[in-house]
Amino acid sequence: MSELQLPDIDTIEQWLKRMGQVCYLCGQCPGLHLEAVQSEEGVLDARLLMEPEGVLLSVELEIRPSILLGMNAELSFLNMGFPTIKAFLDVVDEGIPRLVLCDTLMTGAGVSYEQFAHFVTASLEQIHKIIVDCQQQGYLMGDQMGAPMGDGDGAGKFH
Repeated sequence: MSELQLPDIDTIEQWLKRMGQVCYLCGQCPGLHLEAVQSEEGVLDARLLMEPEGVLLSVELEIRPSILLGMNAELSFLNMGFPTIKAFLDVVDEGIPRLVLCDTLMTGAGVSYEQFAHFVTASLEQIHKIIVDCQQQGYLMGDQMGAPMGDGDGAGKFH
């Protein structure tokens, strides 16, 4: 195992590239954007941010306004089904609602490349499952028109 270190944005970028993750700085925020995740249908943003407590992985999905109430009802199922991922809705008056998915790696005591790689891999696997579930239910704005819209019962479709 490699030694523990307090990573900065440059270290995180090097580690992501070592993992084979294509990332970039957009110039409008301090985060490293994950190109593969951002290219998925319905994903607005996917990035890693350096925060005082650690590394924050944040993915934003653009959801259909018509599914907002059903999605709100399913948040508890989503948070129980994926305990390390924190999910919440971001609704701005004139904007399209977003489902925000976050995970945090605490780095205050230091972290190794292996720990970071495990965190990113495990978090992205869970987030990918959520994205696929949302796509299958027709919850996302980018979904094909033929996708089912779900039955709207809020019965916990996330697993």
